[in-house]
Formats: sequence, C-alpha cells, structure tokens
Amino acid sequence: LILGQGNAAAGLSDLQIENKLRKYMTGGKALEAAQAAQAATDPTLCCRIKEGENVNVDVTAPGATLALGLMFLKTNSASVAARLEVPNTN
Repeated sequence: LILGQGNAAAGLSDLQIENKLRKYMTGGKALEAAQAAQAATDPTLCCRIKEGENVNVDVTAPGATLALGLMFLKTNSASVAARLEVPNTN
C-alpha cells in the first residue's frame, strides 16, 4: 500500500505511521493513559504477555525496522536513512 512512497502516501499522513514505527523501533510508552486504562478492562484484548506500559522492542523492533525501510524504499530520505543506520560498536 505504501511501499516506496514514504510520507507521500495518499490519505495516510494523518495516521502518523512513521512516528508509530519509530516508537516500536526505539521503545517508549506503549499506550496513552486513557487507552491503557481501557485496555486493562477490555476482556477481548490479549493479556498473556504483560510488558507494563512500555513497548517490548525485542518483539516490535525487527518488524518496525523492515516496515519503515520498505515504506521509504528508493525515496532517498536522509532522515530515515539516519534512523536505519547501523550503529558503530567496538
């Protein structure tokens, strides 16, 4: 649907997909306070894996990284390339 279109995908700019994927790559709070309260009381939601209020990047980061990479494929976006750069390690 948005393969190689980046932020220019028609009708999807208000969904803030790039920001959500970045959160799933780097971590942070999983839900806003109001959403978390609703999720805790909703019996239809999965609660087998409790991660607290933070995103479990061990689970979400690989998929989010691939999705962001495919979303900006061949767009030559420097800001996205900087986020996907492999860090230097010693």
